[in-house]
Amino acid sequence: MEVTEDGSLVRDLLEAARSAEVEGRFHQYMWLNLEETAACEKIACVTFFDEWGWMVGVGA
Repeated sequence: MEVTEDGSLVRDLLEAARSAEVEGRFHQYMWLNLEETAACEKIACVTFFDEWGWMVGVGA
């Protein structure tokens, strides 16, 4: 996993949100907090709410 600045995280989360399988809705990624030098591993669980066109998720 790599920290990216090209918007691929949002693209990856949208892809996971649209997964038909619940297991596919989890996404692991690296996140670099401001003023820190080392990225940390994060996980998110997302889903897509078709009626509103929204992606909804939670992460830790």
